[in-house]
Amino acid sequence: MREEKVKDVISYIHEKEKELEAQIEKEKINIEIIFNKKIEEFLLKQEEKRQEYLREIKGIEKVRKEEIERKIAEIAKEYDLKLKQHKEKLEGNLPKALDFLFQKLLEG
Repeated sequence: MREEKVKDVISYIHEKEKELEAQIEKEKINIEIIFNKKIEEFLLKQEEKRQEYLREIKGIEKVRKEEIERKIAEIAKEYDLKLKQHKEKLEGNLPKALDFLFQKLLEG
């Protein structure tokens, strides 16, 4: 009878070990699922931040491009003005230069 009780206790312990192992495996799977979900959430947040940074960069890029285009327009306008002034100066000096050349031709 005593042997039977010992066998029953051993059998009970063995059964509880199997239940515990099954529960441990189940918890491992649950932890893995939770872990993977947390990783996905983290990656999603990182992607959202990345997209936000890209939008900021594009905004900065647009502003810089507009500034450069404005500066180029200013430089082109200034160049055109100086070119016009130089042309007017040359055209203004042309009659004097022709008179000077005529005088030299007449003298010579």
